[in-house]
Amino acid sequence: MVDQQTLGGRIGLSRNARNLTTEQVAKRIGVKVSTLQNWENDRSEPRPSKLQMLAGVLKVPVLWLLAGNNIDQDFEVDIDVSETADIASKLEQLHHHHQQTAKIIFELMSDIRRLQRDIDEDVV
Repeated sequence: MVDQQTLGGRIGLSRNARNLTTEQVAKRIGVKVSTLQNWENDRSEPRPSKLQMLAGVLKVPVLWLLAGNNIDQDFEVDIDVSETADIASKLEQLHHHHQQTAKIIFELMSDIRRLQRDIDEDVV
């Protein structure tokens, strides 16, 4: 159960609401996964610049991250996947297809070299 009473709890809640992994969020704000995990577990807190970036990635107000619902009783974390999460998912799919394409190109190049050797041996 996520503790919404702490900064770390609200970070984790917001991240989960956006369907983002700790790896995705950490990469977007330029920190190690362990750093983000420490924030979510209330072992440490982000610097103001990272807090601002974190709020942007999670699409929540900085004040909500800092103070919770006491700052704005009408604020609710949107559970829809954020636009950036959708873009990141598409980018991951593209990366996967790129890897598959590179593998096929490598195999084709190997086949061409093998065929060229066979042709060269037949000519000699």
